[in-house]
Amino acid sequence: MAILGPPWPVTRPPLPGAESLPESVDVLVIGGGLAGAAVTAMLAARGTDVALLESRADVGLGASGRHLGLVSTGIIEHAYRLVHAMGLERAGQLLTFSLQNHELLSQWTDFEPSGGLWSALDQREQPQIALSAEALQDMGVPVEILTAEEANARAGAVGLGPAMALPGEGVLAAQTVRTLVDRAPGRAFADCRVSEVTEDAQGAVVHVGDRIVRAELVVFAANAWCPSINATFEGKIHPVREQALRFSPTDAEIPTAGRAGYGYTYWRQGADGALMVGGCRWATPHMEVGESDDSVVVDRIQTKIEDFARQHFPLATTGSITHRWSWITAATCDGLPIVGPLPGSARMIACAGFCGNEAGLGIRAAQAVVDGILDGDTSGVPDFLAASRFV
Repeated sequence: MAILGPPWPVTRPPLPGAESLPESVDVLVIGGGLAGAAVTAMLAARGTDVALLESRADVGLGASGRHLGLVSTGIIEHAYRLVHAMGLERAGQLLTFSLQNHELLSQWTDFEPSGGLWSALDQREQPQIALSAEALQDMGVPVEILTAEEANARAGAVGLGPAMALPGEGVLAAQTVRTLVDRAPGRAFADCRVSEVTEDAQGAVVHVGDRIVRAELVVFAANAWCPSINATFEGKIHPVREQALRFSPTDAEIPTAGRAGYGYTYWRQGADGALMVGGCRWATPHMEVGESDDSVVVDRIQTKIEDFARQHFPLATTGSITHRWSWITAATCDGLPIVGPLPGSARMIACAGFCGNEAGLGIRAAQAVVDGILDGDTSGVPDFLAASRFV
């Protein structure tokens, strides 16, 4: 029987808990995912007194440590649709922001671009692949158009349709978040669930159980849980559950990770040769929107994921399914992350809402937050990512 949970056990030394929290810090970061860990590491590298609070037993146990690690470009949406919705100039700004994210990942983590695929699964999506490739080229994003035969050869798959290959994409290791936190030793604290953040004349007051931590600035990087901490996020960020499964390792080669079917299904091969496939949340009527429990999986979604895997990667699915798991992403009401000060409070800063692509946007957003805090410099950050867009 498959294990219910991700295939990456926690074997690291535990982080200090709430009993070790300082009474005050200059910057307090809430949320130990990729973005929160990056903010903490970058601030610490520049000598800032910073602390990171994570509600779970360790950092990287939420979406950042449960998703398949695909580093995608832009948002989880076909690029030509993005252009139609935002215009070429604004869409180009977002794509540039994402490409800068890929460069920062290479500087701050062990990320090495190995390429990514986006393949069509039906005839309706095939022209959209071509339109998106053209749009990406217009915005300066390196992209290669592949025939179905080329796409299947590149992915080690069968039955995929025409695709576009993006050489700047790749995958992150499951331990990436902890690696970032390790660059800021002594700054991260686990089992610290924040119940409230208030302000008084001296600054921000963060309530953690029966303890209080004071801070000059607070960075909200808790993603789907931001609305439970600050009312500003209500109606702007909501949870969405994603799921995946893992097959036992085989000798089959899956050279390139990728996504298919309008981006709703995705795959990668682990270093041990195990195929992991996720997505298919379209199998439920509500597409898992509003679901916040990552301790369960939905049978009908798992069946669709398994069907996709066995159809398109038959050589990699000869063994049994070893793990089934889920995680919660943070979707926003307009599909874009929220980066920068919250309206009405310069002390409260958002770095959240990455809509399933925190790996492709989160570390650049973290740099934007750090530059804004320490230098007052927000150049290069598209204004449509600011929290003030909701006012």
